[in-house]
Amino acid sequence: SWIQYKPTPKAIATAAAKALAGQLSPQAALDEAAKQWNDILNRVGKDNVRKAYSVGVAMEDNKL
Repeated sequence: SWIQYKPTPKAIATAAAKALAGQLSPQAALDEAAKQWNDILNRVGKDNVRKAYSVGVAMEDNKL
């Protein structure tokens, strides 16, 4: 499930670290993170991500 598969924060953190270290420009880092995010969405499925997100929001709102 999407909830068990969370590489997205790592992809964003890695891209940000590369930008802060001067290894990539800020735009290149954002582009890299976006590509990884899209790869993840394509692998996991956008509908699965939407469902998992809605469950997470409901849990935060104490509606589950």
